[in-house]
Amino acid sequence: MSQVSYMRNNMNKPVFIDFGCGPNMSYSIKYKLNGYYIVIIEKSEEYLYENLDMGRPDIEWFKMIADEISFFDITDSSKSVMNKADVWNCSSVLEHVDPHDIDPFLTGLKNNCKDKSKGLIHIDLTDHFGGFKHRTTPEEYNHFIKNFYQEKEWYEIIEKHFTIKAWHKLFWYEDSPDNSPDKKYYHILGTKNKDMIVNSENCMAVDFTVYT
Repeated sequence: MSQVSYMRNNMNKPVFIDFGCGPNMSYSIKYKLNGYYIVIIEKSEEYLYENLDMGRPDIEWFKMIADEISFFDITDSSKSVMNKADVWNCSSVLEHVDPHDIDPFLTGLKNNCKDKSKGLIHIDLTDHFGGFKHRTTPEEYNHFIKNFYQEKEWYEIIEKHFTIKAWHKLFWYEDSPDNSPDKKYYHILGTKNKDMIVNSENCMAVDFTVYT
């Protein structure tokens, strides 16, 4: 099948984009099985393989899932995908973005989405080892955690770019051992009263469901 024929056959599908997925294709697989046209965007091909435990796969493995793979810096407003998102995901990415690049990054997300698109933004607020040492010793972490905002600051940042439909705080179950592979989150639904939003200090992550 030619590229033109392939694109024509997929034009009527809704589009799902995973921004900065790395090697985690779980969201893309879920939407693929539900009939979506799948797009993944990464800064470079190397980012697809970052922190991959199972060893480096061939790019063909990603092509079996994704219909379109784009490598560019999302903060570059001159770059965009061919097919913009109806639904999208950006998980565990924003904590790795330099503070001065956060607004351009979020603008880039929006520029690659259709009007009224729905997105999920997940931000890991920990030091990525289960704690918060990045706040007390930032010099040890700023090579991979670029900012140290908490949920209140993130709400204010996100709402400048998107309509926030809902948000959740995530905490570990208190009786879970720190090194347990079965350690689980529990969710607390965020208040709709913005004046009541406060930093929890021990919040592990925050999720935002948003619309463009």
